[in-house]
Amino acid sequence: MIQKEIVDTLVVSDIHLGSNASRVKDLTGFLRSNPTKRLILNGDVFDSSNYKRLRDKDWEFLSLLREMTGNGNEVVWIAGNHDMYSKNFFLLVGAKVCSEYIFSYNEGKYLVIHGHQFDRFLIKSEKVSETMRMPYRLLQRMEGEKQRVSRLVKRGYKKWLRLSKRVSRGAAAHAAGKGIGAVICGHTHHPMDTVVHGVRYMNCGSWAEAKVAYVEFAGGNVSVQVMD
Repeated sequence: MIQKEIVDTLVVSDIHLGSNASRVKDLTGFLRSNPTKRLILNGDVFDSSNYKRLRDKDWEFLSLLREMTGNGNEVVWIAGNHDMYSKNFFLLVGAKVCSEYIFSYNEGKYLVIHGHQFDRFLIKSEKVSETMRMPYRLLQRMEGEKQRVSRLVKRGYKKWLRLSKRVSRGAAAHAAGKGIGAVICGHTHHPMDTVVHGVRYMNCGSWAEAKVAYVEFAGGNVSVQVMD
């Protein structure tokens, strides 16, 4: 999708740099072709704290972030469950770092938060969750760039947990408690745009799936975009 005008804000999440499933090369090309005044990275930019897994294309993306802030564009990083200890990386590229972010657009207020805070299974069973990640990462390495089976496994796992419903309800309640009528999450890898208890809930999907997604603020409109 090629846009002729600079958009106001783009929200992306779950890039998972260092993972074989990451489509960071596609994201880098997309951002170069679609300039934006503000880029919000809504958590899980890194797949893990093992930065030795980063490849040239991952570093190219991080260089692009530094280029963007150097040109006066705003980059915001919101901590996710995979990269919550990556603050220093984003400070080095000139990004604003936070656990959640609130901004105004077209007379409306929007809250952006990764969403793992509303994932009760992750919070209560972190050891179990980490044990499940180990064979999943092995499968990713075995599959290389294709990632067909591993994506199906992750999608099935998150569906079994009914994760999207849990996160959307928790996020909507969190936003309503702050008097905000719209919230954007990541974490589930499942793009959505719906209304939950009177609050507009959007999910910006992931850049580690067969279909990638993002939330776009442009021309006075806010929309969830999905593309191959």
